[in-house]
Amino acid sequence: MKRPERLAGRLAAALAGGAILATALTPSGSAGADSPLPLSPSGRISVLSANLGELLNGADIGEKLDVTHFAARVQAVFSALNARGPAVPNYAPDVVVLSEVTQESGAAAAQQLTARTGYTYRVAAAAAAGTNAWDAIDVPGTYPRVRRETAILYNDTTMTTASAAASSPLTYPQSQIPANQPTLTWETLRQSTVLLQERAGGRRYGIYSAHYRPYKFVTDHDVYTGGWTRFLKSRLSELYPGAVPVIAGDFNRLPCTNFSNAAWVGAGYSGNCTGAVSETPSAYWSAMTTNSVGSPGVYIPGRPTGVDNVFSTLPVLSSNYDYDYKTYGTGTSQFANGTAFAQCEALYNQGLGGSAAADAINGCAERYYSDHAFVWSIVGSK
Repeated sequence: MKRPERLAGRLAAALAGGAILATALTPSGSAGADSPLPLSPSGRISVLSANLGELLNGADIGEKLDVTHFAARVQAVFSALNARGPAVPNYAPDVVVLSEVTQESGAAAAQQLTARTGYTYRVAAAAAAGTNAWDAIDVPGTYPRVRRETAILYNDTTMTTASAAASSPLTYPQSQIPANQPTLTWETLRQSTVLLQERAGGRRYGIYSAHYRPYKFVTDHDVYTGGWTRFLKSRLSELYPGAVPVIAGDFNRLPCTNFSNAAWVGAGYSGNCTGAVSETPSAYWSAMTTNSVGSPGVYIPGRPTGVDNVFSTLPVLSSNYDYDYKTYGTGTSQFANGTAFAQCEALYNQGLGGSAAADAINGCAERYYSDHAFVWSIVGSK
């Protein structure tokens, strides 16, 4: 395990190597005191969603260097983008929705965001602690049955809790359980939800941290994601009547199904919509973006692509993601979608992010936080 000051210095050097991040951190690696992230005005909130991939095994759970990198990366990316003068600033996140975290790593994320941004972040809804948050499907029959790996954080400067945190159970119907996944017969997924309120304007937001199952664990992924989406929308309406609903997370599903590709029908992640005549919106996308019985409200997506997203019934004023996360350096040492990134990810999944092997990969020991790039949206009044 590296000492924090050593990590900070290397983190600053690594992030400064990319053009997007060149002005984001001071030489010490801490957030620049002269460039704090702006706070959102009344009527707007910044919602950030990140799958932090903290659940593979005990070693992975035990090392939280990647959580430290996540918080530093949020501060750096937001600061650098704001320096370009966007029409809608990238406000300090008001709400942070996490998946694949434990109670411990969720708390670490709150602590690290506090340290990096200078604003106090608190846990509104916590994941299960320790190995009880493990994913029972990755190694069938060997992990505990209790599973809640989602969490919700909030910026205490702009938001406050307006209800106790809750978990919403969703049990798989028998028809959706593949024969090679018998553990699904007893697994109930519990997703975090909480009611938050703006300190300034008083607007209330019903927040849902969602994480959908990948297609390989479900018989008909399109049917499953559509059903789950209708459940989540109905649940938010029941729990928090009158509040603005926000559903964010890792949905493991893309907007369109391309029926010219038989392999995509009823399985896989589908694809992004291109307008081809062979396409149809996926069941999850249709359920989210339309109003129907059992699926109240028309939700606006933060992004037209990607499996990670932020949905709300309020207008989306801007949306973005950490688009150059997997690109660092050049040549054989490049930290990108290819071999170097895969090697780095494998080391962190083994709890070896602080190892000499990780140090040897350009960008790995300073930058890696997950196999997913985080996304965020500004939703609210214009």
